Amino acid sequence: MMETPVEEVESYLREAHSDPNREDALDNCDRIDPAEAPQKKMIITEPTLGEVSDIIKKARFGSAPGPNAIPYKVYKMCQRLLNRL
Repeated sequence: MMETPVEEVESYLREAHSDPNREDALDNCDRIDPAEAPQKKMIITEPTLGEVSDIIKKARFGSAPGPNAIPYKVYKMCQRLLNRL
């Protein structure tokens, strides 16, 4: 059981995990090389049905679901659903 008051723990954590210089502007760091300009333009069009199908085929049944929480198994087993998307 913890005998230290909660306020004391919170005060310690606030002090230990804060950065008093976080508002200071950073100077250039000569140890970091500047990034090169991209060689190719980024494709910003929506993916085609063929591209999505290829990704679904490559995914494993047990792969973690994406942001919509639907597992790949659903898309693999229900091809008509894939067409509606």
